[in-house]
Amino acid sequence: MGTGTWATVDQPLQQVPGLDAVTKIAAGSDHTCALLDDGTAVCWGAGGYGQLGDGTNTSRPAPVAVSDLTGVVALAVNGDNSCALLGDGGVSCWGRHGLTAASGDALPVPIDGVQGAIGLTTGTNHSCALLADGTGSCWGGNQYGQLGTGGYPYATLPVAVQWR
Repeated sequence: MGTGTWATVDQPLQQVPGLDAVTKIAAGSDHTCALLDDGTAVCWGAGGYGQLGDGTNTSRPAPVAVSDLTGVVALAVNGDNSCALLGDGGVSCWGRHGLTAASGDALPVPIDGVQGAIGLTTGTNHSCALLADGTGSCWGGNQYGQLGTGGYPYATLPVAVQWR
């Protein structure tokens, strides 16, 4: 809940201490991230795969700053991964975002090959960006064809979604 303790809270609504300049929130299955009005981000909750972006694989009951990340305009989180859409159209991700198969990245990694992004979403172990030219690009796990390539290979680099 971001309150700084792992204790169960009986109140339905809790203010996350110290978060006064939040513009957007993105919630995953076990962690949450908030976009601050200065273009930075904080995350809290489960961190076993680095999905909090603070350089560790440690879970945190209170918000911690995502390291080395500025210019954020949107966030997407899900499962064990987190991603940020940047004002310049780039994307950075951390945790198990599909480029690192097992352990994850505990710090944001720029996603090579994604430029001109205007939208962003994440799945269990994959992510996709909507590009300004109306195309899509995805990377990561693809066991059910979720990357939209017409096949099932895992993609360690972004691949174009094949519109039909």
